[in-house]
Amino acid sequence: MSLDDAIPRGLPRRVLLCVLALGALLQAVIVADGFASNPLARNPLNDAAEYWSWGGEIGRGHLVGSTPFLSAPLYPYVVGGVRALGGGLPALAALQVALHVLTAALVARCAGARFGAPAGILGAALYLILQDPAFHTGRVLNCTLQALATAWIWERAIAAGERLDLRRALGLGAAIGVGALANPTYAPLAVALPAWLVWKHGFEAVVARRAAACALTAVLAIAPATLHNWLAAREFVPLSAQAGLGFYHGNQPSSQGLFTAAAGVSTDRVKQNLDARAAVRDETDGTWKDTSRVYLRRGLGFWAADPLAAAVLTAKKVWWFFGGRTYGDVYVAELEVEDGAARALALAPMPVAWWTMPGALVLLALARRPREHAPEILLWLATFLVVAAFWYSPRYRLPVVPLVAGFGGAALVTLGAWQRDRARAAAVALALAASAATAAALRASGRDDPAAFRPQFELQMGDAYLAEEALPEAAARYERAASLGAPGAGARRADVLRRMGRTEQALDALRRAVAADPRNPVARRGLAIALVQAGDLAGARAEFEAAIANDAHDWEAWSGLGNVRLAQGDARGAADAQRHALALAPGFVNGHANLARALEALGELDGAESAFRAALAIDPGSVNALGGLGDLLVARGRWREGLERLRELRRREPTNRGLALTLAWWLAACPDPAARDPREALALVARELEAPVDDPLVLDSLAAVLAANGRFQEAHALAERALARLRSTGPSEPIPEVEARAALYAAGRAFTLPP
Repeated sequence: MSLDDAIPRGLPRRVLLCVLALGALLQAVIVADGFASNPLARNPLNDAAEYWSWGGEIGRGHLVGSTPFLSAPLYPYVVGGVRALGGGLPALAALQVALHVLTAALVARCAGARFGAPAGILGAALYLILQDPAFHTGRVLNCTLQALATAWIWERAIAAGERLDLRRALGLGAAIGVGALANPTYAPLAVALPAWLVWKHGFEAVVARRAAACALTAVLAIAPATLHNWLAAREFVPLSAQAGLGFYHGNQPSSQGLFTAAAGVSTDRVKQNLDARAAVRDETDGTWKDTSRVYLRRGLGFWAADPLAAAVLTAKKVWWFFGGRTYGDVYVAELEVEDGAARALALAPMPVAWWTMPGALVLLALARRPREHAPEILLWLATFLVVAAFWYSPRYRLPVVPLVAGFGGAALVTLGAWQRDRARAAAVALALAASAATAAALRASGRDDPAAFRPQFELQMGDAYLAEEALPEAAARYERAASLGAPGAGARRADVLRRMGRTEQALDALRRAVAADPRNPVARRGLAIALVQAGDLAGARAEFEAAIANDAHDWEAWSGLGNVRLAQGDARGAADAQRHALALAPGFVNGHANLARALEALGELDGAESAFRAALAIDPGSVNALGGLGDLLVARGRWREGLERLRELRRREPTNRGLALTLAWWLAACPDPAARDPREALALVARELEAPVDDPLVLDSLAAVLAANGRFQEAHALAERALARLRSTGPSEPIPEVEARAALYAAGRAFTLPP
């Protein structure tokens, strides 16, 4: 059967289109429900947060980073493209839904070509109801892209295997190269699949040339990553420089088949690579490539020191590959469903683990004809061997899922034809039963029990609510996580109490958290901020410095230290600390805004303005940067833009009374007639005019607004009340200014600032 005839016209094609349309609808419902009811979907965390931030940098034109790629490079550029076009998380999710459905269509095409149209349609339907790929379309992770890469390589390999013309050879090469950018595991296919083409089509000159064209196209597609790595670090790193550390994460004496943190290395994705490099600097030549080599050596050393333990560990990883259902190294889908945050995921309820062994059975059948089916064998092994050699996560397994679904379609056709071939049907049924039993046994062992991951899940839910400033919900989740024994949950809860204004309670809890775990960065930073709020700047500085001593890559602690230095009058030291924070995290919005405030204190106003604008380029809604830039522009006499920035801040903080009064004052007293707006100023203070006010500065502001609107008698009365309050409290600096304004109002004139 030719590939073009894999899905015949007529009923099968119409059925497939219906399957794909229904799948798209169900996936759209899953994603929409996630954004509506799930804080984890609305707020990227861990790896997802890094991808989102990285994509933002790329979207702003920062195409070359400061390090070689330390993970698959294609996905952040896809995110960057979405962000460059002004898209947010919903736009990215919509794109991933489209890629998800396209992957299902390719599964149908490939499985149809290999096993017949019914198997293709069933394979596509199965893919659309598998939980793992359906779940990940709504998250800022590269899983959807990697699955598409698998299906694309598979489809192009089948086409090139049928007829090797130049167009198909180049198409396969492009698929391999782009696939390797999405999943570096596929880089060896740039050699393996062209070699297979020669084996498949014969050792002839024309075949060799087309196979070479395929390989060259793959290399050229990968080349931008290699160029990036050279420009970023002056190192020859073809794709990614983290393989050694990743290998060591899964191959240590304490490893159990899942991610195991390296000693002295943060689990935070950004800090992790900086820590790893610093931890082995004495053993390397300082390059990223040599850092990877050291960790690879350590992992291989574990294998060599105890081959039996290494073999047992590999068996555990294989068990996870076939039976893993619940565990997730970033998100735990099953717990989100159980929690009620991902109810629509019931529309894609099928566990991948139930189809791994039927897939392996079909693969074994295909392996009897390796010359024909090398693409399937190589694609399967690429993922399987990564899990077996590194460590299991549903993300590491997910690239093989399009094959699992396509093979599952073939298995279902075999089951449906049991009367014609009962032996094969029985084998498929046994494989299905074995898959379910393997998953059940893994769960029964406690390794894949949802309860084992509940503490970390509650902690993550707290983090997600905190990102939305939903403080009571965050505190409740952290309290639950702490009761389940989640490390760091108590410190996080104490920090939320501080944000809620319960300073004394927070200080006590944070001091206890620091005493219990002096290296906990959340506890240290939270205690430092609470001490600032309590007026103890020296104590806060000591806590920030202690946090930095624990982790020199803690940019939040560096920025906090800068803020304390500024409050202590050391503007130069504050600027230096903020620059240190930004060197570690260039996308840290508040770092840019805090640097701007330090520069403003130094009188470096152009630099301050640039830093505020850098913060707003990263996050146009940054309250810190909007207020700072608005005030700075107003102070520099650039009234129109300054007031517009303050208006935007007001729209984002509609209940901020102080901001409303400040903006009203500027709108009433602005010396630029084109920027002055007395009516808007009056609308901003309408509630203040209706409520009893005793604060003399507020009374003075209200008087200026009333006078700007021609209400001079009322303005004079308020100014006199302000003066009475100021005089009752003793000598006061504003008295002469308020007296001058009161005289203006008595004379029927409004107050405006000098130009």
